[in-house]
Amino acid sequence: QQFAGWTQKALSKKMIKEMNQLYGSFPGKYMATDDGKLAVARLQFGNVALLPQVMAGVGGDSFKIVHGTDQAPPYTYVASYLWARYGFSADALIHFGTHGSLEYTPRKQVALGSNDWSDRLIGVVPHLYIYTIGNVGEAMIAKRRTYAQTQSYLTPPFKESELRQTYKQLSDAIQSYEKKASAEQSLKVKALTVKMGIARELGLDAKQMNKPYSADEIARVENFAEELANEK
Repeated sequence: QQFAGWTQKALSKKMIKEMNQLYGSFPGKYMATDDGKLAVARLQFGNVALLPQVMAGVGGDSFKIVHGTDQAPPYTYVASYLWARYGFSADALIHFGTHGSLEYTPRKQVALGSNDWSDRLIGVVPHLYIYTIGNVGEAMIAKRRTYAQTQSYLTPPFKESELRQTYKQLSDAIQSYEKKASAEQSLKVKALTVKMGIARELGLDAKQMNKPYSADEIARVENFAEELANEK
Protein backbone atom coordinates (compact mmCIF):
# COMPACT_ATOMS: atom_id res chain seq x y z
CA GLN A 1 0.00 0.00 0.00
CA GLN A 2 2.83 2.39 0.85
CA PHE A 3 4.65 1.71 -2.42
CA ALA A 4 1.40 1.96 -4.38
CA GLY A 5 0.75 5.36 -2.85
CA TRP A 6 4.22 6.57 -3.77
CA THR A 7 3.97 5.36 -7.36
CA GLN A 8 0.58 7.03 -7.80
CA LYS A 9 2.14 10.32 -6.70
CA ALA A 10 5.27 10.06 -8.82
CA LEU A 11 4.60 7.86 -11.85
CA SER A 12 2.15 7.87 -14.71
CA LYS A 13 -0.28 4.99 -15.19
CA LYS A 14 1.71 3.99 -18.26
CA MET A 15 4.92 3.61 -16.22
CA ILE A 16 3.21 1.59 -13.49
CA LYS A 17 1.75 -0.69 -16.16
CA GLU A 18 5.22 -1.18 -17.68
CA MET A 19 6.63 -2.36 -14.33
CA ASN A 20 3.73 -4.75 -13.81
CA GLN A 21 4.10 -6.26 -17.27
CA LEU A 22 7.86 -6.66 -16.99
CA TYR A 23 8.27 -7.79 -13.36
CA GLY A 24 4.86 -9.16 -12.46
CA SER A 25 2.76 -7.94 -9.58
CA PHE A 26 4.46 -6.09 -6.72
CA PRO A 27 7.02 -6.77 -5.24
CA GLY A 28 8.37 -8.96 -8.05
CA LYS A 29 11.31 -11.29 -7.40
CA TYR A 30 14.27 -8.89 -7.25
CA MET A 31 15.23 -8.07 -3.63
CA ALA A 32 11.78 -9.13 -2.42
CA THR A 33 11.01 -11.15 0.71
CA ASP A 34 8.90 -14.30 0.88
CA ASP A 35 6.12 -12.44 2.70
CA GLY A 36 5.60 -9.95 -0.12
CA LYS A 37 7.74 -7.07 1.08
CA LEU A 38 10.34 -5.12 -0.86
CA ALA A 39 13.80 -4.31 0.45
CA VAL A 40 15.21 -0.78 0.28
CA ALA A 41 18.83 -1.26 1.33
CA ARG A 42 20.26 1.65 3.32
CA LEU A 43 22.33 2.83 6.24
CA GLN A 44 20.76 5.63 8.22
CA PHE A 45 22.66 8.08 10.42
CA GLY A 46 20.14 10.51 11.83
CA ASN A 47 19.26 12.96 9.09
CA VAL A 48 21.56 11.26 6.57
CA ALA A 49 20.72 8.05 4.71
CA LEU A 50 23.18 6.19 2.49
CA LEU A 51 21.71 3.97 -0.21
CA PRO A 52 23.48 1.79 -2.76
CA GLN A 53 22.21 2.34 -6.27
CA VAL A 54 20.78 -1.07 -7.09
CA MET A 55 20.81 -2.35 -10.67
CA ALA A 56 18.37 -0.60 -12.98
CA GLY A 57 17.52 -3.90 -14.64
CA VAL A 58 17.98 -7.64 -14.32
CA GLY A 59 20.51 -9.88 -16.04
CA GLY A 60 24.22 -10.58 -16.06
CA ASP A 61 25.47 -7.70 -18.23
CA SER A 62 25.95 -4.95 -15.63
CA PHE A 63 27.62 -2.60 -18.15
CA LYS A 64 24.59 -2.72 -20.44
CA ILE A 65 22.18 -2.34 -17.54
CA VAL A 66 23.95 0.76 -16.18
CA HIS A 67 24.05 2.37 -19.61
CA GLY A 68 20.38 1.78 -20.30
CA THR A 69 18.23 -1.24 -21.12
CA ASP A 70 15.31 0.71 -22.60
CA GLN A 71 13.04 -1.03 -20.10
CA ALA A 72 11.32 0.03 -16.92
CA PRO A 73 13.57 -0.35 -13.85
CA PRO A 74 12.68 -2.98 -11.22
CA TYR A 75 10.43 -2.23 -8.27
CA THR A 76 13.35 -1.99 -5.84
CA TYR A 77 15.14 0.60 -8.02
CA VAL A 78 12.02 2.73 -8.15
CA ALA A 79 11.38 2.20 -4.44
CA SER A 80 14.85 3.51 -3.51
CA TYR A 81 14.16 6.90 -5.05
CA LEU A 82 10.55 7.12 -3.92
CA TRP A 83 11.52 6.12 -0.38
CA ALA A 84 14.10 8.93 -0.36
CA ARG A 85 11.45 11.41 -1.48
CA TYR A 86 8.36 10.28 0.40
CA GLY A 87 9.53 7.89 3.11
CA PHE A 88 12.60 9.83 4.21
CA SER A 89 11.48 13.28 3.01
CA ALA A 90 14.98 14.08 1.78
CA ASP A 91 15.87 17.75 1.48
CA ALA A 92 18.48 16.91 -1.16
CA LEU A 93 19.86 13.91 -3.00
CA ILE A 94 23.55 13.38 -3.77
CA HIS A 95 24.95 10.79 -6.16
CA PHE A 96 28.57 9.84 -5.50
CA GLY A 97 30.81 8.48 -8.22
CA THR A 98 31.04 8.44 -11.97
CA HIS A 99 28.64 7.25 -13.03
CA GLY A 100 25.32 5.86 -11.97
CA SER A 101 22.33 4.63 -13.95
CA LEU A 102 19.54 7.12 -13.23
CA GLU A 103 20.54 9.35 -16.14
CA TYR A 104 20.32 6.33 -18.47
CA THR A 105 16.83 5.18 -17.57
CA PRO A 106 14.40 5.15 -20.52
CA ARG A 107 12.86 7.75 -22.75
CA LYS A 108 13.64 11.22 -24.00
CA GLN A 109 17.05 12.86 -23.85
CA VAL A 110 15.74 16.43 -23.77
CA ALA A 111 12.50 18.18 -22.79
CA LEU A 112 11.62 15.45 -20.30
CA GLY A 113 8.00 14.77 -19.51
CA SER A 114 5.67 12.74 -17.34
CA ASN A 115 6.66 9.38 -18.87
CA ASP A 116 10.44 9.84 -18.60
CA TRP A 117 11.88 7.72 -15.81
CA SER A 118 14.72 9.98 -14.72
CA ASP A 119 12.37 12.95 -14.39
CA ARG A 120 9.75 11.01 -12.47
CA LEU A 121 12.21 9.38 -10.06
CA ILE A 122 14.24 12.47 -9.15
CA GLY A 123 11.18 14.72 -8.97
CA VAL A 124 11.83 18.21 -7.65
CA VAL A 125 14.36 17.20 -4.99
CA PRO A 126 17.59 19.25 -5.32
CA HIS A 127 20.15 16.93 -6.89
CA LEU A 128 23.93 17.11 -6.54
CA TYR A 129 26.27 14.79 -8.44
CA ILE A 130 29.94 14.23 -7.53
CA TYR A 131 31.41 13.67 -11.00
CA THR A 132 34.94 13.24 -12.30
CA ILE A 133 36.26 16.20 -14.27
CA GLY A 134 37.57 13.75 -16.87
CA ASN A 135 34.08 12.75 -18.09
CA VAL A 136 32.45 15.95 -19.25
CA GLY A 137 30.33 14.28 -21.92
CA GLU A 138 28.43 11.96 -19.60
CA ALA A 139 28.26 14.66 -16.93
CA MET A 140 26.19 16.66 -19.41
CA ILE A 141 23.77 13.74 -19.66
CA ALA A 142 23.43 13.74 -15.87
CA LYS A 143 22.71 17.47 -15.89
CA ARG A 144 20.23 17.21 -18.75
CA ARG A 145 18.31 14.13 -17.65
CA THR A 146 18.42 14.37 -13.84
CA TYR A 147 18.77 18.15 -13.37
CA ALA A 148 22.03 17.54 -11.53
CA GLN A 149 24.28 20.23 -10.15
CA THR A 150 27.64 18.56 -10.76
CA GLN A 151 30.64 18.94 -8.48
CA SER A 152 33.83 18.01 -10.31
CA TYR A 153 36.81 16.26 -8.76
CA LEU A 154 40.24 15.28 -10.03
CA THR A 155 41.06 11.59 -10.24
CA PRO A 156 44.35 10.41 -8.68
CA PRO A 157 47.31 10.24 -11.09
CA PHE A 158 48.32 6.85 -12.48
CA LYS A 159 51.71 5.29 -11.91
CA GLU A 160 53.20 2.14 -13.38
CA SER A 161 52.95 -0.74 -10.92
CA GLU A 162 56.44 -2.04 -11.81
CA LEU A 163 55.00 -5.55 -11.93
CA ARG A 164 56.10 -6.13 -15.52
CA GLN A 165 59.62 -7.02 -14.39
CA THR A 166 58.16 -9.51 -11.92
CA TYR A 167 56.51 -11.41 -14.76
CA LYS A 168 59.36 -11.05 -17.26
CA GLN A 169 60.68 -14.59 -16.83
CA LEU A 170 57.20 -16.05 -17.24
CA SER A 171 56.52 -13.82 -20.24
CA ASP A 172 59.77 -14.91 -21.89
CA ALA A 173 58.88 -18.58 -21.32
CA ILE A 174 55.45 -18.08 -22.87
CA GLN A 175 56.93 -16.31 -25.89
CA SER A 176 59.35 -19.19 -26.39
CA TYR A 177 56.41 -21.60 -26.27
CA GLU A 178 54.49 -19.53 -28.82
CA LYS A 179 57.47 -19.56 -31.19
CA LYS A 180 57.85 -23.32 -30.96
CA ALA A 181 55.21 -25.18 -29.00
CA SER A 182 56.58 -28.22 -27.20
CA ALA A 183 55.83 -30.24 -24.11
CA GLU A 184 59.19 -29.24 -22.64
CA GLN A 185 58.51 -25.52 -23.01
CA SER A 186 54.98 -25.93 -21.70
CA LEU A 187 56.37 -27.58 -18.56
CA LYS A 188 58.68 -24.60 -18.04
CA VAL A 189 55.70 -22.27 -18.23
CA LYS A 190 53.79 -24.51 -15.83
CA ALA A 191 56.63 -24.57 -13.31
CA LEU A 192 56.80 -20.77 -13.24
CA THR A 193 53.02 -20.49 -13.10
CA VAL A 194 52.85 -22.76 -10.07
CA LYS A 195 55.82 -21.08 -8.38
CA MET A 196 54.25 -17.63 -8.72
CA GLY A 197 50.86 -18.75 -7.41
CA ILE A 198 49.10 -18.03 -10.70
CA ALA A 199 47.97 -21.63 -11.07
CA ARG A 200 46.10 -21.35 -7.79
CA GLU A 201 44.48 -18.05 -8.84
CA LEU A 202 43.29 -19.50 -12.14
CA GLY A 203 42.34 -22.92 -10.80
CA LEU A 204 44.90 -24.69 -13.00
CA ASP A 205 46.63 -27.96 -12.21
CA ALA A 206 49.55 -27.49 -9.81
CA LYS A 207 50.17 -31.11 -8.80
CA GLN A 208 50.99 -33.12 -11.90
CA MET A 209 54.18 -31.29 -12.75
CA ASN A 210 55.04 -33.73 -15.54
CA LYS A 211 51.78 -32.97 -17.37
CA PRO A 212 52.14 -29.97 -19.74
CA TYR A 213 49.58 -27.19 -19.90
CA SER A 214 47.47 -27.01 -23.05
CA ALA A 215 47.67 -24.06 -25.43
CA ASP A 216 44.40 -22.72 -24.02
CA GLU A 217 45.70 -22.93 -20.45
CA ILE A 218 48.90 -21.11 -21.39
CA ALA A 219 46.80 -18.43 -23.09
CA ARG A 220 44.89 -17.96 -19.83
CA VAL A 221 48.17 -17.61 -17.93
CA GLU A 222 49.45 -15.09 -20.45
CA ASN A 223 46.29 -12.97 -20.29
CA PHE A 224 46.32 -13.03 -16.50
CA ALA A 225 49.98 -12.05 -16.23
CA GLU A 226 49.60 -9.32 -18.85
CA GLU A 227 46.63 -7.84 -17.04
CA LEU A 228 48.57 -7.67 -13.78
CA ALA A 229 51.67 -6.26 -15.46
CA ASN A 230 49.59 -3.45 -16.97
CA GLU A 231 48.08 -2.43 -13.64
CA LYS A 232 48.67 1.13 -12.51
